[in-house]
Amino acid sequence: MEFNPILEHQRIGKILDPEVQAAEKDIFFSERIKQREDLATLGGLLIEEVMAGASEAKIAEIFEGFADSGFADYQITAFKKAIKEFGRRRKIMERLINDQTDEEILEKIFSVKLKPGQKIKIIKGALALHFVLPDEVYNIVASRRGLDPEGSGGLYFGGRAKGYRRAIDENLSIGRDRHYADRIKLHEETHALYELLKSSLLESELSEVFKRSFFSNEEAAALAGEISRTKKSESKKNFIFQFWRNYITKNSDSLKNEIFAYAREDFRGDNRVADILSSSRANGGIYDYFERDQKRLTDFLSRGLIPEDLELVKQSTESFFRLEYRPYVLKSITALKKVLRYGFTIEQAMIYLLDTRLDKWPKEVDFLVEKK
Repeated sequence: MEFNPILEHQRIGKILDPEVQAAEKDIFFSERIKQREDLATLGGLLIEEVMAGASEAKIAEIFEGFADSGFADYQITAFKKAIKEFGRRRKIMERLINDQTDEEILEKIFSVKLKPGQKIKIIKGALALHFVLPDEVYNIVASRRGLDPEGSGGLYFGGRAKGYRRAIDENLSIGRDRHYADRIKLHEETHALYELLKSSLLESELSEVFKRSFFSNEEAAALAGEISRTKKSESKKNFIFQFWRNYITKNSDSLKNEIFAYAREDFRGDNRVADILSSSRANGGIYDYFERDQKRLTDFLSRGLIPEDLELVKQSTESFFRLEYRPYVLKSITALKKVLRYGFTIEQAMIYLLDTRLDKWPKEVDFLVEKK
């Protein structure tokens, strides 16, 4: 029997009797956790087999388990879309690799011709093509794509493979040849996997989880009004902190993607990864996801706030990202490691937490672990 957690949650919310509603909620949470665990187990196995190059017959055999699972239609549809898209991308990659030399592929996709003596290597992954490039070529490609060429690791992005089914978006990553290692390939491949799984849910009831929601001028103006009307500096600071708390919880998809990539690459210390993901660009960070948002807010508020209040906004924003953002990242990493210790593979953990907002990871994982 199909269990649709979205519809069931809506049904329970309409129950007027508090005791009946409480009892129904207990049943709901129990069934919901079991379904999510089953979905992660079966789905994770399916993804692992697909990425290992399993035959269509093997994939169909595993997928039969979904039919009698009680999963909701949107969940089954999402996996069907993901598997179909995976097959499409794999065929395109094979055509690219088989039809041309590495140098021809580089020129076709990135419009870069090698100089005499320059050499590149293209590695075909399960979901992405990985270009291992000399420094000069790496810097040119990164800059042309509007990405920061700094750093020794890899960069993942969707490129355009011209002439292949009307310029289909292709999963690509680049890395410097003097630093390239298997862990970088695995890291960038995880981004491709995450984007594939996410894309399968973008047209479902869960699409809101992945949408980035930039703050509006009205929201910034409301913050300015609260700051202007308040005399106490501590109260002004609290308004600013709450603004960023709300904003980050609604816009952590990129951070979630990166946490999965580091986990699949190999967690070598929670604090190390938390430091990498939370360091500002001013302090050498490469994942400063909210740098532009901070500047946009201060630029907007500079039109209406007095200089003292504007300076307080800048100081409070800096304090927030120093005092609260890193712990937020660390809690998310700790939650993911907890679900891995529970017995999930990283692929199963990705499916279990994929449609869960990052700030809800700790609670979601506790539901699962405490059930045992």
